[in-house]
Amino acid sequence: MAIIIDTSKAKEIAKKLKAEIDTNHKKHDFALIYENDKLIAKFGIRRSSANIGHDYVSKQLYISPNQANQLAQCPMKRHHWIEEMKKQNRL
Repeated sequence: MAIIIDTSKAKEIAKKLKAEIDTNHKKHDFALIYENDKLIAKFGIRRSSANIGHDYVSKQLYISPNQANQLAQCPMKRHHWIEEMKKQNRL
């Protein structure tokens, strides 16, 4: 079964990762994720009235779709994501 990250899940991920939200764009808000004052990842959140999938979120966070879903639904926390970034030598 395909994992769908919709607008509400994308917003929940942004909240969980303590992202700053940049609303200065036409079609998307951008979740900017910082660690030690350094931008380490960002992803777009569509503003469309339709609840369209955000299948690109996992790629932009350098994790699997399953991990992105776990972030949205609570089993995965910010510190788990940070550890994953360290494992991948992204931090």
